[in-house]
Amino acid sequence: MASLQLEGDVDSLHSLQQQFLRDVLDKRGFKNNRVIIKTLGKAGDNFMANVKRITVEKEDGGVLNIVAKLATTVEITRLTMSIKQVFENERVVYQLLLPKFRKLQNEAGVPKEDLFHFPECYGALTEAPYEMILLEDLNVYGYVMLDKQKYFSDEVVKLVLKDLATYHALSFVLKQKEPAYYEDLKLKFFSSWSQGLKQEMFKNSYTVLLNDTISILDEDKYTNILKDVFSKMRDHDANVISKPSLPTNSIIQHGDAWTNNLLFLLRDEKPAECILIDYQMATPASPVNDLLFMIFYCTDYAARRTHYEDWISYYYSQLDRSLNYFGLRAHTVYPRDQHSRELKSHSAFILGLLILFSSMNARSSDEAAEMKDLMQSEKFVKDPDVMGVSHLSPKSLALFKSKVKGILDSYYDLGYI
Repeated sequence: MASLQLEGDVDSLHSLQQQFLRDVLDKRGFKNNRVIIKTLGKAGDNFMANVKRITVEKEDGGVLNIVAKLATTVEITRLTMSIKQVFENERVVYQLLLPKFRKLQNEAGVPKEDLFHFPECYGALTEAPYEMILLEDLNVYGYVMLDKQKYFSDEVVKLVLKDLATYHALSFVLKQKEPAYYEDLKLKFFSSWSQGLKQEMFKNSYTVLLNDTISILDEDKYTNILKDVFSKMRDHDANVISKPSLPTNSIIQHGDAWTNNLLFLLRDEKPAECILIDYQMATPASPVNDLLFMIFYCTDYAARRTHYEDWISYYYSQLDRSLNYFGLRAHTVYPRDQHSRELKSHSAFILGLLILFSSMNARSSDEAAEMKDLMQSEKFVKDPDVMGVSHLSPKSLALFKSKVKGILDSYYDLGYI
């Protein structure tokens, strides 16, 4: 009997995952094909999943390329990082939310250049602890990931803002067109940040990180705001994020829009289009969360000082453009004054995330690999010093200091702190 020939990094897939892959490929007509499995990415690219590239050879000489995201099976990591729940978030987005968005756009006759693009989901295994999501590999179309250590240019920021505006607009449209479906879907999401903020372990680890940050910056003007970051994050969560009935929680946010979760199509060696990937942090929230996080994490102080107000206006204009295809206007579904208020009121919460992410991604490949190993051990739970940054190399420390200082200076300039 014909059978698929799995080769390469096969043992990294549990037997349940191997069988699921076989079933998915069988339904697509693959019977006796060669299937090659390789590890994708490097240490620090993804702390919560193992990513594989799967190449299926076709009879005509072509190939089907698949990206497989596999949940970690390490119990301590699964518990502390809510792995089952965040994988379910991503499954809901790829299998329920994004296909609905595409249906809405097709019915409205949205032109190709304004469609919201996303990789096709070939299937999702939900059995814990072997969750796996199989996605279309966009690399074959020329989409690439930019260097996470380099800041975005004005042009790249606007590509991302257009994509976010389209994504956010479709949440508003779905809420207007199919409110019951939207409300039911909204309840399927899990906020890992809300859960984390309630954990004593996270509080202790974050306190170490903040104390290290204060020591590294060593300037009085930063001390007061930094020492209050955690309490402000928790207060904001209690008042807004964990209450999805509030009007500010108006869309399904991406929740993690930064360099490693964006793919770009290059033309003449310059980014010309972008696609959002990795929806594990998706949850009901204000649109400004995605804007604040992307802008402050992916750009430097000089660019924000020059372009910030223009970026915010550009996003709002693109939101209006996307809504217009459905007979809606931005000023009615999300008034500009509300948008402006939320940029400030949500900024303290986002600042906390920015500091945390900066501490993780300033690490060298070796330091990131060490961190990933620690996250899979009891030490990650018992020793809050693990999340500190004082032990990092001088180069990593300098990168962290520069990034956080620039963020805080922009916050001061804009009146957010």
